[in-house]
Amino acid sequence: MLEIKLTEKTDLQGKTFVAGFHGIGFVGYITIKHLIKQLQAKRIGFIITDSMPPIVSMENERMRLPFELYLHNDIILLYTESLPSTKELHRFSIGIAEWVVKANFDKGVLIGGLDSAYLEERNSQNAAFRTVYTHSYRKTSDSNVPLLENGLFVVGPVALFMLQFEITDFPAIAVLPYASRDRVDPRAASVAINFINQELGLNVSIDELVSDAQKIEAETLRHAQAQMNTLNESTQYIK
Repeated sequence: MLEIKLTEKTDLQGKTFVAGFHGIGFVGYITIKHLIKQLQAKRIGFIITDSMPPIVSMENERMRLPFELYLHNDIILLYTESLPSTKELHRFSIGIAEWVVKANFDKGVLIGGLDSAYLEERNSQNAAFRTVYTHSYRKTSDSNVPLLENGLFVVGPVALFMLQFEITDFPAIAVLPYASRDRVDPRAASVAINFINQELGLNVSIDELVSDAQKIEAETLRHAQAQMNTLNESTQYIK
């Protein structure tokens, strides 16, 4: 079962659908959460499945559910506190993508992540993100964006959404910043926010994300230096 329940009457025609999920660097999840906060988006509904993740939280004196829909002007954001179960992932992704198309949304923007180790291996100085877009998006957009290289693949819910959007000839693009596989990566999320600002004509600040990234990077550096000092002390002792 997949039920999309709107708690407020909303005209979906012409809206832009935006979604991101837990993946490399948690980029999609961080980006959507930041957008909702900075835009002060309004919750207008939620999604019900047969196997709802057993998780809720409280935020601003309101219970936050696993799958929620938010509205800001002409933008509908899908927030996922947790990924759907493996057995429901296909039904969840394809079902929502079908709903977007049938409701006559204008276009879709998905956020994912790419392993930054690939960028380092190639010693590339090119853009900090790549994109995948549907044929319909290419026909309706004149933007010049860096494409995903041959031989790389998008997996998970972003891939399922994009697959369904391509089949139904719906304009959609996925932005994929390079991100750390080993930790949450707010700096990569800031790259996604900058892209969305340009794509949707927004002006969402990335200051908080950059500040969080600096703290995480500083802590990572301290941890690496502590390990190196321990290793050097051990080596001296062995000698």
